[in-house]
Amino acid sequence: LEPVIGNVRGVSGGDPRDRILFWDDHRLSIYWLTDNRAQPFDLARTRKQLFYSEEPIQQAFLNAEGTYVFFSTANGIRMVEVDQRGSTNAYEIVREQIDGFAFSAEEQILYWMRGPALYRLKLES
Repeated sequence: LEPVIGNVRGVSGGDPRDRILFWDDHRLSIYWLTDNRAQPFDLARTRKQLFYSEEPIQQAFLNAEGTYVFFSTANGIRMVEVDQRGSTNAYEIVREQIDGFAFSAEEQILYWMRGPALYRLKLES
């Protein structure tokens, strides 16, 4: 048993089983389970903050490759790159109030609810 960090609101594993995504009310972070041998290099059992949000983070998911994080707040969905060499790159995907959010990493599809309506967005590379 080894504590990693306190005050965590959620956690999500990735298909690359070398990292775990976790978040508190305002911060997204990655915890490396094994050494990251690709640039930027990261050591096992270290954590890196990826993004700070002014709005409370509700839900977050890694994509299948573990290179992007999709996260929701009450006012939309954003994407943040895990590789932060140079600067943090964040993109707004949905700019409206949402009630719920899900992500299919295998199919690269975002789903979100607003009221009784369910929306779907297929991501293209």
